[in-house]
Amino acid sequence: MDNNKILLIDDEEVVLEAMHNHLRRDGYKVYSANNGKDGLDIYYHISPILIILDLKMPVMDGFDFLKHVNLADSEQCAVIVLTGHGIDEDIEQCFALGISAFLRKPFNIYELKGLVRNTIALKLNQQGRLNEIAERKRAEETIAHNYHIQNVISTILKNSLEPISLSEQLKISLKLILSLSWLSFKSKGSIFLVDDDCETLTMKAQSGLNPKLLELCAKVPFGTCLCGKAASTKKIVFSAHVDEGHEIHYKHMQPHGHYCTPIISKDKVLGVINLYVKKGHQREKTEEEFLLSVANTLAGIIERKKAEEALRNREMDLENSLSKLRKTVGGIIQAVALTVEAKDPYTAGHQRRVADLARAIANEMGLPMDQIDGIRMAGAIHDLGKISLPSEILSKPGKINKIEFNLIKLHSQVGYDILKTIDFPWPVAQIVYQHHERLDGSGYPLGLTEKDILTESRILSVADVVEAMASHRPYRPTLGIEKALQEIERNRGKYYDPTVVDACLKLFKEKQYKLE
Repeated sequence: MDNNKILLIDDEEVVLEAMHNHLRRDGYKVYSANNGKDGLDIYYHISPILIILDLKMPVMDGFDFLKHVNLADSEQCAVIVLTGHGIDEDIEQCFALGISAFLRKPFNIYELKGLVRNTIALKLNQQGRLNEIAERKRAEETIAHNYHIQNVISTILKNSLEPISLSEQLKISLKLILSLSWLSFKSKGSIFLVDDDCETLTMKAQSGLNPKLLELCAKVPFGTCLCGKAASTKKIVFSAHVDEGHEIHYKHMQPHGHYCTPIISKDKVLGVINLYVKKGHQREKTEEEFLLSVANTLAGIIERKKAEEALRNREMDLENSLSKLRKTVGGIIQAVALTVEAKDPYTAGHQRRVADLARAIANEMGLPMDQIDGIRMAGAIHDLGKISLPSEILSKPGKINKIEFNLIKLHSQVGYDILKTIDFPWPVAQIVYQHHERLDGSGYPLGLTEKDILTESRILSVADVVEAMASHRPYRPTLGIEKALQEIERNRGKYYDPTVVDACLKLFKEKQYKLE
């Protein structure tokens, strides 16, 4: 719809020419027709914002024209009806068909021009409101979808801490992945793990697969069929239908497509997630982002489960077991951190640098080593909740709008919702929840004040601000470490804990600490 195009339809040449000339002088792009049929052809071609329509015309009158355009449903444009013969019933019928205004002939041309301006202004205002509503609805849907995704990942992480086998964990995870009905995955799929020979995939979990396929795909060599190619290339392999790359067949196989997603840890392939889509499905970025998040989560779980099995098999003593499990928790933390960084390349390494700085500040303050470990762990995943945000917002250059900022502010809550179900040795969930709180109560999401904010969160908030200001962002270049230190010193005691600020300043100014 062009905000400057007007279509005139009238069989009176004098009236048509007068309207055309006056409105064109007012800056509008004006198109004319002598009957409804010709006008309909022009309408579909130009998509005007306003139609000025005569009712009584040959070939096709105004009533038939309105029925073809169907304004009540499409709301394509505004219509002003003109007639010298209209009765009240005609007027009522026109408004029932969706017109915006009615003007009787003969009319003053300036009366028409004023009506044109007002009608277009009202239409633009209405369209603006509709666009705002649509944008709000899309934002709400995005939040809802991302929240559902986080629930799936949170549940997978929670189940990983239960005393169940890895195979059972994979079966539960597959069921959760397929539970998101608004995604395009069909209700069947499988998860493979890599054998000890590192050259073969073995199916460990499946849902809804044909018995013949279970036999054929029990073991798949690297490079064979779609799953084998995903393992050998370490990339998602997508197919919209059964093509030449789909090497494993059986009689009466139904048409379908695939997402085959490798599960990777430290550049080592651990397995493949194989999901089905309908034939002809188009590859979607949001679906791939979800699958990569799940794959990264499963990578940490698989590593931990294998470590636990190795510990049990070797009958290690309790001290060594606890040490190994602590390292495994660190592995999970790293896998989750990589999930966030994989989605937002501009802030890759941000969480690690914040964790390192927070640990250094805590050490400078003389906190116990166990508490320092908790701060480091929380710092490594403090932005976990950002995996719920669309990539377009995370990497958007320039200023973000109010709706986008409100979405970003949700990341503390989402991170907390994921982590609260995990029984860490430290209050990791609460530390992450509070890392944007400020001493004067101006922070978010809870508006906590000094006495209610954890010491760990006060440390993390200072480290987060310093690293963020000193690093490049898609919406601005780096501000430099000096600006960052001026910010925390200027707001010492207002936003930031004085003891934490003093320790941070001492690190940079006296001990030459540098952000790696």
